[in-house]
Amino acid sequence: MPRVTQAEFARSFTKFKPVFITGEASSEVKDFCNASKLKTYDLKLKEIYGIDPVKLVLGQTTHQSWVAPSKSDLLNACKDLDVIETYELYHFFSGVAASVSKSLNIPLITEVWTSFLHPAYFLPPYSLTTRAVLKNTALFIARSKLARLSLLKLGVDKSKIRVIYHGVNLKRFYPNRQPQNDKKIFLFVGELERYKGIEVLLNAWRIYRKNHSGGQLWMVGKGSIKPKGPGIKNFGYIEHTHLPKLYRMANVFISPSINRYLGPIKWWEEFFSYTLMEAMASGLSIIGSDSGGIPEEIGSKNIIVERGNVYDLVSAMERVEILNSNRKRAEIFFSLPKNTRLLENNILRRL
Repeated sequence: MPRVTQAEFARSFTKFKPVFITGEASSEVKDFCNASKLKTYDLKLKEIYGIDPVKLVLGQTTHQSWVAPSKSDLLNACKDLDVIETYELYHFFSGVAASVSKSLNIPLITEVWTSFLHPAYFLPPYSLTTRAVLKNTALFIARSKLARLSLLKLGVDKSKIRVIYHGVNLKRFYPNRQPQNDKKIFLFVGELERYKGIEVLLNAWRIYRKNHSGGQLWMVGKGSIKPKGPGIKNFGYIEHTHLPKLYRMANVFISPSINRYLGPIKWWEEFFSYTLMEAMASGLSIIGSDSGGIPEEIGSKNIIVERGNVYDLVSAMERVEILNSNRKRAEIFFSLPKNTRLLENNILRRL
């Protein structure tokens, strides 16, 4: 479940000695932590109520699964820490972190990416975790303006909220220094699932391809949808350390996410995307849907399309220009060291 980007974020701390506490990390994350000499605890996850409905439905464990480390294991990992930072209000890992911070009498800092009033905030058993995290958190780090708004709607005092964007390693992700190819190479990186807008993208590509035979669509990721067809190159999953080179070989990034619903209830929208930060740092032109935090993240100088609208996406693909201009936006808003320093300074003021 943990990502390399999260480990890289932990490694970027300089005013604190970081300890990265994960739950059943992949070999890719473990290799990164070992290579960067980041102290890590990889804890065993246990089903909180003896069952994980999320895994039963999706066939895999996700951040929303009913699993977390035992309190004793997390206590042991945190016993020498000055502060605990956790991720999201309703994740069960955060609930255990809230309990541990209270037992150790150390501040809890909670990152919030969720950009709307998520139904899990009000539905048990997630709501029990949400209440515990809200009660015990000393400082909320909203990863977008929309996340801040959702916290305010939950009744969080505005003095306890800071909007601090996540960041990207600008030394690893940078533009292609060679002359740009006039041929458009569209790139998608992410889960190959319907809620990520993959069906919309593939339908748009088929229409676009009829009049633009020279373009290419590169798909990176894994999931239930297997992209194929003329002009489509499906790379499958690529480890994060190998992604920067691929970004530099493309020139337009597409984020076509649509909202995800469980019946009539909205369960997900694109909160704030790691891949969009990486694409901007790599200098790619951006086409993004209006799902969640995408418009805030990419700004008004990139192309925003109506989510789920195939023809709107086709039009954007036709008119997008290869400008290599987004690097500056990444440097201003999404510098990992700069944003981490801002976060550390805010934490220090709470200690």
